[in-house]
Amino acid sequence: MKLTQIYTKTYIVIPLALILLALSFSDTLAYLLTEVRWFEAVGFTQVFWTRLTWQVLIWIVTSAVYFAVLWSNYRWAMKGKPASNCSLTISLKSVN
Repeated sequence: MKLTQIYTKTYIVIPLALILLALSFSDTLAYLLTEVRWFEAVGFTQVFWTRLTWQVLIWIVTSAVYFAVLWSNYRWAMKGKPASNCSLTISLKSVN
């Protein structure tokens, strides 16, 4: 494969990936913009931003706790791992 073919494919794949990413978030963005407009219309903009702030903060804290549990589990599992100089060799000899 020539270098120009790789660049041509890259110029096609990257914009398509960006378009798909934008479309995947378009529903969420439309929902948030609709919510903002509705809360503005009824005069409760502060309620919307307070709710959104708490949702994001709870997501961040939950993700951090989840990461800490997974990381500690990984570290605990690596303590029981045999030393790196021990290796398992598999022989693939044909049986006649």
